[in-house]
Amino acid sequence: MKSSSIDQYFNKVFTSDIIGCSKPDKRIFEYAVKSVNARKTESIFVGDDLTNDIQGAKTFGIDQVWFNPQKTSANIEPTYEIEELIQLIEIVS
Repeated sequence: MKSSSIDQYFNKVFTSDIIGCSKPDKRIFEYAVKSVNARKTESIFVGDDLTNDIQGAKTFGIDQVWFNPQKTSANIEPTYEIEELIQLIEIVS
């Protein structure tokens, strides 16, 4: 995020090391949403793995952004798909 100069747009970033479970376990998504006092409808998950990130967030019930710089085709349809991280600004603005 720092190398892409988008870190300034995030207040918190969560990892499985911090939370103590791995995606697609719903606890990681619950932890993130609860820790910022948000609702699912106010939340969005950004990830590059279709199964662990996108399907996990989708199953939990939050919008997803699939970071797909290789333009890989998939059978899972995310809420959003981007090829460059800077495109997140357009989605969250």
